Amino acid sequence: MCINFSPFQLATGGTESVVYKKLIAPFKDDLPATRSEGLRRVCADQRYAFIGFADPDTILLTAPCHVVPLPNTFYSYTEAFIISRYSPYKWLINWR
Repeated sequence: MCINFSPFQLATGGTESVVYKKLIAPFKDDLPATRSEGLRRVCADQRYAFIGFADPDTILLTAPCHVVPLPNTFYSYTEAFIISRYSPYKWLINWR
């Protein structure tokens, strides 16, 4: 799984930069590979926090323990889809 640290890693200052330098970069090799694994770690260690791209209600329902989302904290997320000009699936996307 590819983990995207862009909002933190590319920050030039502020909270995101501090979070990356102190809490993410030193542990990059030991981070969870899936949302399920991240939620299991949150439940096993009270000092652990996890950020995941999903609907907060879905996370609350699928977590193996009681978790609380941080209020008013979110990052916008953009997804790109790339297809060939002659792909038979291009009708799925309004492409011109």
